[in-house]
Amino acid sequence: VDCQFMFSSEILSVSLGSDVVMEFKNPSTGDVLPVLLPRRSLTVMAGEARYLWHHGITPRKSDALQDVVERGLRVSLTLRECTPVPCTCDYPSQCDSRNYGKPRYEVVGAGDAARLEREYVSAVYEEIATHFSGTRHSPWPGVVRFLNTLPSGALVADVGCGNGKYLGVRGDVWALGNDNSYNLCAICRERGHEVFACNALNIPLRRGTFDAVICIAML
Repeated sequence: VDCQFMFSSEILSVSLGSDVVMEFKNPSTGDVLPVLLPRRSLTVMAGEARYLWHHGITPRKSDALQDVVERGLRVSLTLRECTPVPCTCDYPSQCDSRNYGKPRYEVVGAGDAARLEREYVSAVYEEIATHFSGTRHSPWPGVVRFLNTLPSGALVADVGCGNGKYLGVRGDVWALGNDNSYNLCAICRERGHEVFACNALNIPLRRGTFDAVICIAML
């Protein structure tokens, strides 16, 4: 059960890549209900599914329903809405808000959120850029495979490029990176890459210009 005191009454999950079976377990009865999540599907958990039944994906290589479903690479995007009010669900036995009390925290406005991001995210990356770059030296094989599918001469944008480890994977494509950290951009330029600094929420690139866009471990 996802945290009740932190998140609102609905949870959304987008499944990409491979089909998978998610199991829902009722902690009161012990009943287990397997649910197939097809690739490119949207799952909405609300009511009992949200507040009463525990959900999870058992680690294994295949799932058996009517047929055996072989698992492959899967990406899950989970969307939740934070709530500042105490939980009022109809399932107090599973409610962490009522059983343990709602922690106190302050809801901040957009201006404060931007300030907190500058102080505790942007400033930290500026300070640790050299060390961070030293720990980011091996491109992920899946990203490399994707880049290798592009034709020669393709235009590629790397949003949140960090130290630019993907900008030099293909010498026969034109890659442009951007990052919110000036110091990481400086490291990219020292390596001969074309980069510019900007916030990923407002990228000054023309729509429909690039053949591919990658955004790795940033969202």
